[in-house]
Amino acid sequence: MTLPMEENQDPKEAAAKPVKIRPRNVDKSKEGEEGPAEEKSKKGLLPKRSDPEWLAGLRPHEPSKKEEPAATVNGPLPDEPTLAHGPAEDGAVPTADEPDQSRVQKRRKRRVEGKEGKLIKFLRWLGGPGKYVIAGAACVLILAGLAFKAGTAVGFGQGRAALERELAVREARRVYVLPPEARERVDAALMAFRDGRAEETLAELTKITGEYPDVASIRYLAALAAIQAGNPEEALRFARESIGRGEKVADSLVVESIVESQRASLPETEKMGDPITRAQKILEEAIIEDPAAAGPRIELGSLLRYRGQREDAVRELRSAKARLHPVDSHLVIDVTVALIEVEELPSGALEVSEPATDDVRALFPAAYIAMKKDDFTLAKRLLDRCRAVLPADTFLYLVNDPAFRKFSYRDDLKPYFGD
Repeated sequence: MTLPMEENQDPKEAAAKPVKIRPRNVDKSKEGEEGPAEEKSKKGLLPKRSDPEWLAGLRPHEPSKKEEPAATVNGPLPDEPTLAHGPAEDGAVPTADEPDQSRVQKRRKRRVEGKEGKLIKFLRWLGGPGKYVIAGAACVLILAGLAFKAGTAVGFGQGRAALERELAVREARRVYVLPPEARERVDAALMAFRDGRAEETLAELTKITGEYPDVASIRYLAALAAIQAGNPEEALRFARESIGRGEKVADSLVVESIVESQRASLPETEKMGDPITRAQKILEEAIIEDPAAAGPRIELGSLLRYRGQREDAVRELRSAKARLHPVDSHLVIDVTVALIEVEELPSGALEVSEPATDDVRALFPAAYIAMKKDDFTLAKRLLDRCRAVLPADTFLYLVNDPAFRKFSYRDDLKPYFGD
């Protein structure tokens, strides 16, 4: 910006000549009121703005090299031209009409005051109607959460009640005990199995399993029939179903081991690994599952014998014998059934006889008939024949049947009862 100068005036003199400047912060809103500056202007103490001499003294302010632009809240402000009184000297004191702060400082103060004013307004709003607005919004959120929670709880409650009703209906439909007609069918199927008709037994037990799926041990019986019928896949399926349901686990594992042993003769077993090793591991698992069972130990003894481990086989078989009941056989059942049938006959229908066979199924009933007819000599002879062909523990168990115990008071018969 270039300031006008008087004609024939030296530029240095014009720059050095001090110029009085009218203050710029005069309150223009108070028009008509005369302040000190106006009074001085009227008296001629201050130059008018139209005075060439006053205009000649105006020049742009040039900051020194040491002066740095003032920093603001939002960063440095762009340089703005300012007015000066001329060459400022060190230690110069501003006049009464000059403000104590620069424009930059004033602008910074206005910004800070503006932010503080907004914060104060917000705090006043919070202390007044704002607290009611926030409290209302909080109540709405709480009520919405409670409603959602209540609706969820009701939904879960209804779903749980429906599930419990469905489970109750299913439980009511389950049959854990075979009805009499189904038991007769199972007995007939097992009798056919004993007579060698394993395929017929498997078909009937498979049908019963489908009709009464919740009855225990039917699957194990079906697995036994499947092995006898030469159907290892069905045997394995029924055995694993029985294991999965926790029914006859040890015995079902024995069936699974038998199936694995049978696979040893198949040509494709080389690719599947050693089935004998798998069968042995299954039997060991069955022994862990039911340590009191003798069946897994018997099968393990037979398998170890097949593998040439004779000492281990003998040890397992003796361990199985220790767990077997001495009279756990078909023989005991046959003798007991024969004694029951004889007991039901009237005394006149009983005939004393001495069978020529050594079959105890005929000797024990004949000894009972002789005792009932008071022929104790024949009865003792028949009992001696039975004791000669039976193990001591088996004979002792059979002779202590309630049918014979009625005559244990006789001194000549006491040695037979072990008294």
